[in-house]
Amino acid sequence: SPAIKPNPAPEPEPQPEPEPEVIDTIDIVSYRFTPANLISEQDATLEVTFNHPAVLTSVKGEWGVSEFTPVSVMSEDKLKLTLTFPMYEIGAINYHISIGVKDAELRREWKRVIDVAAYETKVDFEGFSRGMITDYERETCWVATKSPNRLYRFNMSDPEHPIYKDFDSCPNVLAINPYNGKLYVGSTVTDYEQAIKYDRKMYILDPTTLNVEESITVSFDNPSQDANATFDWPDASPLSMAFTSDGYGIIVRQKYGSSGTDLCYVDSKNGNKVTVEDCWELFYGSITTKYDEKELFIQHLGYDEPHLNFVSRKKPTPRVFNIDYHYRSDDYYSGGDVMHSVFLRDEPKYLVQSPYSMCLIDYSKDTYSPVFINEGRTSLIEYDYGNKNHALQFCRYNNIYAYADMTKGKAEYSCRFTQRSEQDEALQYVKCIPEKDKLIFVTDAYDFESHSFLVIFDMKVIRGETINTTL
Repeated sequence: SPAIKPNPAPEPEPQPEPEPEVIDTIDIVSYRFTPANLISEQDATLEVTFNHPAVLTSVKGEWGVSEFTPVSVMSEDKLKLTLTFPMYEIGAINYHISIGVKDAELRREWKRVIDVAAYETKVDFEGFSRGMITDYERETCWVATKSPNRLYRFNMSDPEHPIYKDFDSCPNVLAINPYNGKLYVGSTVTDYEQAIKYDRKMYILDPTTLNVEESITVSFDNPSQDANATFDWPDASPLSMAFTSDGYGIIVRQKYGSSGTDLCYVDSKNGNKVTVEDCWELFYGSITTKYDEKELFIQHLGYDEPHLNFVSRKKPTPRVFNIDYHYRSDDYYSGGDVMHSVFLRDEPKYLVQSPYSMCLIDYSKDTYSPVFINEGRTSLIEYDYGNKNHALQFCRYNNIYAYADMTKGKAEYSCRFTQRSEQDEALQYVKCIPEKDKLIFVTDAYDFESHSFLVIFDMKVIRGETINTTL
C-alpha cells in the first residue's frame, strides 16, 4: 500500500515588527574640549558624546556678542559629535554651543547647550583695580580699587562672596607681613588734589576681617642731604612695599609727578618704627620678598643698567646685583629696560621680561635659561608652579598669550586672550594659586561705569590641555 505522507507543517504566522525604542530624551553624557593653539595652527575642538544615537539638526556657537558656526562631524554610530571652530580666546567670556538633535527615527527634537568653560568663575566687582596681592596658604587674594576707594578680600573657596572695606584714598599698595600675619595697606598719590590732602598714613589690618588695628605715619625722620630727594616732599607716597620673616619692611616712596624715589623702613618687630634711609634713586620699583623670606629685592627700573637691590635687617643699605645683559637676544636688544619680573617663592630664581625677551634667572648661581624671544611690550608674566620651568606671558600689546618652556626658550602653546567682555577692558594682574592649580586674572572694564572682573581659570586651560567633563 502506498506510504502515508505526513501533513505538512503549518506555515509560521508572521511576527509583528518590533516597536522602535521610544527615546525619552537624548542627553549629552560627556564632552572633551581642546583649546585652539596658534603654534600648531590647531582649531579648538569639542567632542560630544550622547546617551543614544542622534541625528544633528542644528549647531550654533556664541562668544560674547558674536556668533559662529562650528564645523561638525558625526560618528558612524551617531553617538559622538566633533565640532571644530577657529574663534577661540581665553578671557572673561565663555563659549556657548547650542546643539539641536533628533532621535534616529526623527520623531522628536531636543536642544542642548554646552558652556565651554574657558574660565571657571567670573566675579564682577565695583571699582577699577589698582593693586593686588595673594596669600598661597590662605588661598586668598586682596584687590584694591579706585572709584570707589576700596579693598576687597576674595577667598578661593567662595570667590563670589568677597568682603570689602572702604578708604578715604585709593589703597593700592598692599603687603602681607609674614612676621605678624597682618595686612599693610598704603595709598599712592595719583592726582594733585589728593597730594594736597594726603595724610601719609599706612594702615595695618586683620587680613581676614579687614578691620583696621593700627595706623602709622610714613614720616620724614631723617632730613636728606640731597636737595632732590623725596624726604623734602610732603606728598611723597608709597609706591611698593614688602616684609621679611623677621618683620623688617621697606616702602618705596615716590613724589607725585616725578620718577624720583627713596626708601622708608618699617620695623614691625619694634612697634612698627619708621625710619628713612638716605639712598635716593630715580627708578626704584617693585619690592619682592626672597623665597626664604629673609631678604628683600628691590627692582631698579633704570634704562641703562637694570639691576636688583638686596636689603635685609642686618644689611639695610641696598646692595646691587647687576643683571647681565647676555640674557637678552642680540636680535631684539631693547635698551636694557626690565619691564616686569616675578620671583619664585620656592627657588632662588626669577622671571624677567624685557620688551622682546623673557628669561628665567638663577641669582644664586648667576645663570640663566635659554631666552624666549617674543613680543613682550606691556606684558604680564607669571610662573607655573604646577609645571616646573614653565612661564606664562600675557602680552597686552597684541593680545597674544604664550605658554613657554623655559628650559628650551620656546612656546609650547599660544592663543589669543581677550581684554574685553561686553565692553573694552584692560588686563591688570595675573597670579597663580599653586595649591588650587588655578590662575587669577583681574581686568578692568571701561564702559563709563567703574567695575572690574576677577576671573579664575583651571590651569589646564592655561596650559592648552584637553578638558574632560562628565555630566
